[in-house]
Amino acid sequence: MQLFINRCLWKILQIRWPDTIRNEAVWERTGQKPLERQIKKRKWSWIGHTLRKTPGITEKDALDWNPQGKRKRGQPKKTWRRTVEEEARDQRKRWQEVKALAKNRVYTDHTHSVTSQNTPPVCIIIIITRPDLSSINC
Repeated sequence: MQLFINRCLWKILQIRWPDTIRNEAVWERTGQKPLERQIKKRKWSWIGHTLRKTPGITEKDALDWNPQGKRKRGQPKKTWRRTVEEEARDQRKRWQEVKALAKNRVYTDHTHSVTSQNTPPVCIIIIITRPDLSSINC
């Protein structure tokens, strides 16, 4: 998906294939952010929104649901919940801590900093508190 977006941006900026321009430079020129970063930000804002709902709501119960019974042989499927738990574990947070942060109306934003191409991107959680939400019109 990111490849398609990058190609569209290259066409908009009229950059041809022999020009060697890094994708980060193209994103900076267009004011875009990497798709992976946008998806993580939306995912975590949805999790916070869902965890703050009243008990008994289907979406909130689904986040804590643990299916019982036998599973098929082989490696377990990579579910949405497992990806969320992996991201939280990368931040040295347990699922219970994530739930507690959501109850305290703390918003998280994921930013990536890449030191070099050989190292994987490092995900950093920035915690931002909002003092007054009554002035925001949705």
